[in-house]
Amino acid sequence: MNDFDGPPPVSPMSAEAVEVFEKNKVRRSRYVCSCGHPLGYHKTSSDGISSCTPFKANCSCVEVHPVLEASDLRKFQYATSESGIGMDHALSKGYVASKSAGTSMTWLATGGERGCCEKCKSEEKDIYPIAIDARTKRPVNPGFSGHVNRLMCWDCFRELWVDV
Repeated sequence: MNDFDGPPPVSPMSAEAVEVFEKNKVRRSRYVCSCGHPLGYHKTSSDGISSCTPFKANCSCVEVHPVLEASDLRKFQYATSESGIGMDHALSKGYVASKSAGTSMTWLATGGERGCCEKCKSEEKDIYPIAIDARTKRPVNPGFSGHVNRLMCWDCFRELWVDV
């Protein structure tokens, strides 16, 4: 069997070609996921499972969740460490490194320089990227496989520890 025995590739003349092009455009975008990595590192399999593989490593986030647009994505290459909250989160590290380098960034939820809490919607409070278990909706350590990341103020984060 040679490489040409299978189905033909997508023809640039087909309707499917436009769909493939539009899907790949998102991957070339300037958006950053709440895990702290550019959307280009994210892939969704045919069964709907998402994965993020930055810099030849694996990020354990399981949901593509764009939160930030940046003019330069090179600083969003960090790994989440320790507690995964505040400056231990990859999104915080990339954001601060980009800010320090003079990169233009916009939070998608507000369209401005400050983000907002995804739970209470406050734009006045400082926000923190938080890793949350996709099943239990409770905070987890960043090495835990199967988490989603959300932006929350400190008050809403603390509520997660007492809510059942």
